Amino acid sequence: MKHIKNTLDKFLLDRELYEILRGRLTLLKWEEIVGEKLAKYTQPISYKDKTITVGVTSSMFVNDLNYMKGDIIEKIKEVIPDSPVQDINFRVVERVTSRNRAKEKPSTKVVLDDEDRKWIDSMVVKLNVNKQLKKQYRDLLTQYRLDQKLKTKNGYKKCEKCGALFKGRGSLCPVCVIEGKKY
Repeated sequence: MKHIKNTLDKFLLDRELYEILRGRLTLLKWEEIVGEKLAKYTQPISYKDKTITVGVTSSMFVNDLNYMKGDIIEKIKEVIPDSPVQDINFRVVERVTSRNRAKEKPSTKVVLDDEDRKWIDSMVVKLNVNKQLKKQYRDLLTQYRLDQKLKTKNGYKKCEKCGALFKGRGSLCPVCVIEGKKY
């Protein structure tokens, strides 16, 4: 009989979920990485293929940030030591959402409930690793769960086939629809 820990680790590693979650953690910790002043003019948009995309309010900022790219990646590695981020793409956006306003709005605040904490505890207890790695895994799962709750609060729904959160019509996410997966 296989231990669930080995099966879970293999499942996450096979689907590169560890790397994806660590990469998305950069988006969540952006203000801590670049500082409050720079965060006012930038907004992380996405993480894909070891690259984060960051929205910037001005093309002049894009040029300056491209010169600072190496320093920012080093700072990412300091804040998130096992971060897979290797590159940053900057692009001009119309506006950057103010983090201060977002913090004041109760609609953007989510908290974990007892069920969430039990789920996180049940995942962490299965790992047979050192305390530091367990703590990092707990932090990662906590951020993941908070992100899921925030997306759900902002109108995302769960795909009936794969369970991914998405915005749109229907009960299947765009990937499941494209792949022709039918219920």
